[in-house]
Amino acid sequence: MYSHRLFVVIIIATFIMCFGKSANASGAMSPDKKLTAACANASDEEKYKIEFGTEDGAPKIYVCSITGGDSIFGGDCYFPTEPVSLFIKSDLNKDGMQDAIIGNYMRGGSMDDIKGYVGFANCGKNVYLRFTIGDFSDMVQLKNKQTGRWPDFRVTRECYNKDENRPRLQTRTFTIKFDEKSFKYSPPNNDPELMYSCSEKEYISSFESERDL
Repeated sequence: MYSHRLFVVIIIATFIMCFGKSANASGAMSPDKKLTAACANASDEEKYKIEFGTEDGAPKIYVCSITGGDSIFGGDCYFPTEPVSLFIKSDLNKDGMQDAIIGNYMRGGSMDDIKGYVGFANCGKNVYLRFTIGDFSDMVQLKNKQTGRWPDFRVTRECYNKDENRPRLQTRTFTIKFDEKSFKYSPPNNDPELMYSCSEKEYISSFESERDL
């Protein structure tokens, strides 16, 4: 009798262990300790609340300072001066809470085709911590890595060409990765000289650059 019970206990224990490993392998969610610390240490000026809604049937998003009624994009929270749009609402760091990336168009000069992308990590209770991303024409989230929480992005920039012998717009492609120490995305290809759109360094970079770090 005892040997039978022992056999059943062993089977159940084995099943639990295998199920746990399977759940972890499939990307089970767990608290992000670094984000928790960042949220705790950040000042109120660095924190925001986000409201998602619709206006005339179109998606609408409001990003407001928790210390007042100002929008991060200038103007009143519900009447921002800059046109903004939701790029991603997703659990980027695999902690079970929805984060957001928002883009706003930057007007003027050679920046007509560039959006400023800003990220907001979910601290819980509708409080978000802002983190830097950058200015790009487009972003594509790459497949999540087995290690590390924050995804890499393939980013592109379209800059007006100064060389009349080439097309009017040149598209260059880079990779950005999340730096958990500084709590922001690195410059394109981790090159500080490529931080700003259509810089001199970018113009001398290879056309349709596809370098990965």
